[in-house]
Amino acid sequence: MTSWSNVKGIVCDVNGTMFSLQPLGERMQKVGLQESDLQLWFTSVLRDGLATGASGSFAPFKDIGVYHLHQMLRKASISGDHNQVVQTILSGFDDATCMADVAPAFKKMHAKGIKILDHQPIDAPVTSALLLDLHHDQWKHIHHKRSSGKSTSGAVC
Repeated sequence: MTSWSNVKGIVCDVNGTMFSLQPLGERMQKVGLQESDLQLWFTSVLRDGLATGASGSFAPFKDIGVYHLHQMLRKASISGDHNQVVQTILSGFDDATCMADVAPAFKKMHAKGIKILDHQPIDAPVTSALLLDLHHDQWKHIHHKRSSGKSTSGAVC
């Protein structure tokens, strides 16, 4: 059993941890990509995002994601307007929902006075909307950190 008595704060990953990327995977399949392409895409985006950050640079998650989707569409010989197909896939973030265990965990941490920091590698408004759906009362206690390094606090980033 975990003792929370010494825990002052916790940093939460967001993508694929607090909410599912499955809506993106479903859209990938609808345009002709494979089910396994979601994991390949996400892993590639994380890898390149980490490499970019480690080099002292910054590239928005969305830009890296768009680049990799274009590469995947070309490799799979998907026809049509790739810009439109990419937007269709990325619109899956609009349908993403929080994992069932996130809200109860946030409630427990808040009740114990544990500060919560979420790291947002995707556009803050997308993550903000997901977390607001999660539990509005908990959201106001979360401190938000974007990949750009800028921190915010409150109900809206």
